[in-house]
This record gives sequence, C-alpha cells and structure tokens, in this order.
Amino acid sequence: MNKLFYFALALASLGLSSLLTAGDESVKEVFLSATPRSQFRAKLAQTIAKQTGEEQVSFSSSGEKSVAKAVLFSAAIPGTGQLYNGSAWKGAAFLVLEAVAIFAQFHYDSEGGKLENRFEALADGQWNEDAYWDWIAEISDRDRNDDSALREYEKATFSHFLPEKKNQQYYENIGKYNQFVFGWQDFRDDILVGQSFTLTDYKDGSYQGEKLETISPTRNDYTEIRKDSNDNFKRASTFTTITVFNHVLSALDAGITANRNNQKIRATVGMRGLLYRNEVVPALALGISW
Repeated sequence: MNKLFYFALALASLGLSSLLTAGDESVKEVFLSATPRSQFRAKLAQTIAKQTGEEQVSFSSSGEKSVAKAVLFSAAIPGTGQLYNGSAWKGAAFLVLEAVAIFAQFHYDSEGGKLENRFEALADGQWNEDAYWDWIAEISDRDRNDDSALREYEKATFSHFLPEKKNQQYYENIGKYNQFVFGWQDFRDDILVGQSFTLTDYKDGSYQGEKLETISPTRNDYTEIRKDSNDNFKRASTFTTITVFNHVLSALDAGITANRNNQKIRATVGMRGLLYRNEVVPALALGISW
C-alpha cells in the first residue's frame, strides 16, 4: 500500500534557497535578472522537473532488520531472533519454553535412569538365570550342560528367547513373558515350594488357579518399576521433540517477522514541482509504503 504525502514549501524563497545552494546557475539567472513573471514560472518549472529526476532517492528505515540474522539467532537460541526484531514478549516466551523443555528433558531422563538402575538391580538379585536353564533342561529332557541344545529347544518351543548378554531385551523379556517366571526366586521358594512346574502349567497360563502374570510379587514390582522408568524416558523424549520444534518455530517466526517489518517501513523522498495559485513551487515529496 502506497501513501504519498506532499509537504509543499509554499514560500518560493525556501525553494529558491535550496536550488541556489545546489548551485544551479540557470535559477540564479532567473532571480537575479528582471525576467517577466511568465518566463520565471516556465524556467522554474523546467528546473524543478530536472531536479526532481536527479534528486529523488529511495531508502529503508534504520529499523530494518536482517532476516538471515533473525533466523540464525533463533535457530541457535529460541527467542533471541524475536529480541533482535524488537519483540520482547515473544522472545521471552520462546526462551522460557526452551528453558522449561530442557529442564524437563534432563529431569525425566535422570529419573528414568535411576529407575532403570533399580529394576536392573532387582532383577540381578531376584531372577536366577541358572534356575531358568535348569527348568528348560527339565522340561526338554536335554543335557543341562549343553547350552546349544537348550537354546535350540527354547527357540523351538517358546515365542521368545533369553539373550546371552544382559541388554535391554534381556531385562524386558524376564519381566514381560511367562516363560521366564521360573527364574524368579519367590516363585520357586514361596509358590512352588519344591513342586514341579511343567510345560503344561506354562501353556495353561496359570498355576494352581493363579495367573502366571501376577503370581510372583517380585516380578510384579519389577515390571512396575520398569514401566515407570520407560514412562520417564518417553517423557524425556517428548520434551526433546518439543525443544527441536521450539528451535524451528522460533527461527521461522523470527524470519517472517523481520521480513514483514521490513516491508512495512519502506519510503522514498524527492523533489517535486507543484502548481500553487498558478505558480510552480518546489516541494519535498515523501512516500511511505507498507
């Protein structure tokens, strides 16, 4: 949108002064001689027209911002691009969101790690891998010392297997699946109490009328702690995603705002000739676009 404001310098003496200062000899001659009025107007109009073409310039407001800088600032630290643009409240909002997201990310990641250490320590103390392989050897009638034969039977009979290393899958499987219930000490000592646990019992999903999923209190505690740990890690991951989006959104907003503000404050200035009461007088023309 263009708006052109004409500020007429109604006094011809001011126009003359500016032109004489510019050093236009033709104008000097006009005013220093006894030229007829009509000749003066014609000469002045020609001179102003000439001056208009030579002197009109364009400029941008000193408040114009670099779009690239605004984007880079906010991409590095959300909110700084907004502060660069002069948007204090918006910049503060992005900065606060960044601080909260980073704090929450580290907090939940730390909590998840602590709980992870807890359930791993519980498993290492209460779940016995040797007891589990003893049970596999018993129900398969395989040599207890033949690890390869026992693992082959395990993979052929069950839906899951026990990893050879204590990795994430190892700790997940022993608490999640019923085939590993025999490894829990309280199941052997307090539930079985010397009785056998057959493959049929496992396939039934219960022992003496009680579901295998909940028959071991220690296993229940273990799965609950592990769930809490995973929930905290998921929250940390969510806040990591929020942090990334905060950088992207802040950078986009900073760039768009800088570009929009720059477009709002462009202006032109120059000399124009105006007809005022049948007289051509010089005028300063200021145009502002946004």
